[in-house]
Amino acid sequence: MLIAKVHACLDDQSFVIVTTNCVRTIVAYGHKAIHSAKKHIVTDLLKLCEKLLDPTGAEICCINVGYMLLHIFDKLMPKVSTELLMAVVQRVYKSRMPSVVQSLAALFAHLMLKNPKDMLGLLTETSIDNRISLKILLDRWLLHQPLFRGAFTKAVTYAALLQLFVMKDPRVESLMVITYNPSHTNVNSGNSEPGKGFARRGERAVQNLVHAAQVHRQRDQRQGG
Repeated sequence: MLIAKVHACLDDQSFVIVTTNCVRTIVAYGHKAIHSAKKHIVTDLLKLCEKLLDPTGAEICCINVGYMLLHIFDKLMPKVSTELLMAVVQRVYKSRMPSVVQSLAALFAHLMLKNPKDMLGLLTETSIDNRISLKILLDRWLLHQPLFRGAFTKAVTYAALLQLFVMKDPRVESLMVITYNPSHTNVNSGNSEPGKGFARRGERAVQNLVHAAQVHRQRDQRQGG
């Protein structure tokens, strides 16, 4: 089976990227067939995601994991696995590649829009290396947001960030995160602004997000033309 083949070839990064993209598509469009098949398939999928999220493994192999879990939780599992979500936070904490952060951030964005209170509770009540999970997630998310690609990913991540702003939750308002200036294309050029209150800068942050969306839309239009 394809899942077992991925387990056996984790050292072949190109193979893992291609096959996990296939698995992601199968889950998204073939979830009814998976439901009617053997029950262990869902368990095998979760074990594969857990293996790929291992911080000691190659980061690039996680490029499709966030999207895989998004479809698994949305279509195959009514109950979201807290253990896997914490494994995702751990992987975000160690990630440096925008394409990997994009996949993992999209998962949390989707879950945040579906159950904002539950997700905010989980992320503010857990930590890794004495860092609150929400801060870990938002630091990486905001830093790489300008480099996210794809209409779905841009829409769901922007919408989830705006959801956090309008909730006006004191746990978010007091959070200190790394923000960015979306007018700079190189997010690693030293233009990030550490130590700024997330919700305290809400109005400016919303303006920045809208501006970033406009920049990306114009760029996509130029590329499409």
